[in-house]
Amino acid sequence: MKSEKIQNPYTDVVLGRIPSWISNWGIIVVFLTLSLLTLFFHFIHYPLIIAKPIYLIEKTSSLPLKNSNDICIVGEMKIIADEIVRIKKGMEINIKLNAYNSNKYGVIKGVVDTISYSGKDAVYIVTVYLPEGLVTSYGKEIIYTKGLTGVGNIVINETTMLTRIVQPIKELYQN
Repeated sequence: MKSEKIQNPYTDVVLGRIPSWISNWGIIVVFLTLSLLTLFFHFIHYPLIIAKPIYLIEKTSSLPLKNSNDICIVGEMKIIADEIVRIKKGMEINIKLNAYNSNKYGVIKGVVDTISYSGKDAVYIVTVYLPEGLVTSYGKEIIYTKGLTGVGNIVINETTMLTRIVQPIKELYQN
């Protein structure tokens, strides 16, 4: 097939023009934008968490406590066997109580104290020690009532957003 020349004077003007500043510098603008996004995602931390229900209970403690009696408040979580392998003693836990709005009151900081097998259905009991008691991250003290529940977020790994985006792609090419 023969190539045909367009004889329209309007298209000749548009196609014959030198590109504008944006099209000349477009590749640089796109490159800089992608570079800034990559840098931005590198500095955003994105924690990998396991979120499970937590029940706050009173227990007697052998640890020295601030108050004179031997009663302390601890949290108990039930974790399945598949997830327990990633949890270690001393890991940080953020507890959002169901009865208290976390935006208004904050969260309670806890630490994994003990991990024990419950003997039923491959479930483990994780006991959470509350080093600051029932004082939230906003400095508000929560009054303990029986049956106080919430959601415990165990911080498994602290990674960056860039790592979370690149890791699946990297694993895809390695296999």
